[in-house]
Amino acid sequence: MALITAAEARDVLPGITDEGTLLDTLLGAIGAAFARRCGYPPASVGAAPTMESASYTLDHDGIGGRDLALRVFPATAITSVYDDPDRDFTDSTRLVPSADYVIVNGGRTLRLKSTATWGTWGRGEGRIRVAFTAGYATVPADLKDLAKRAVKWSFEQRRTQGKVSESSEGSSVTFLESELDLPPFILGALGQFALGGRLS
Repeated sequence: MALITAAEARDVLPGITDEGTLLDTLLGAIGAAFARRCGYPPASVGAAPTMESASYTLDHDGIGGRDLALRVFPATAITSVYDDPDRDFTDSTRLVPSADYVIVNGGRTLRLKSTATWGTWGRGEGRIRVAFTAGYATVPADLKDLAKRAVKWSFEQRRTQGKVSESSEGSSVTFLESELDLPPFILGALGQFALGGRLS
């Protein structure tokens, strides 16, 4: 998956019509680089991080009160929530009833309702396990614009950064997410999407 389509990328690359594989590789690398810089974890072992909608099961520290800051956002659906001081996450008595909570704050917070039977979140390191769906199901226009700018910049710089092989006719250039050196004007603007309010 990518933050923008190859067709959208071609909008900022005049004259490029037949670079499908190259664009797909670059779009994947940029999407993973953006996600990593913004602090998004991989949704599963061995997967690349993504800012797009994905399923997560993550442990959160309990700090009491009714609000739990989710580690990945925007959250769109909750599958289950355990509040377990023993961190076994199998005891049904530690499963928080789904009727007790709601997603608020633009998908950033899981809030216990005032009528919740659970009362408040417990306190303790890693005691709350949330299985949920989070990330952008619809990529915001500002993030799409940054992805387009990154594609244009990276495509123009492809001879000097993140390449394994290169050719202007007939063979390929491979972009490596770990080697993409995004410019300051993109990194600065990307900060608004960072988890925890700052870039990694």
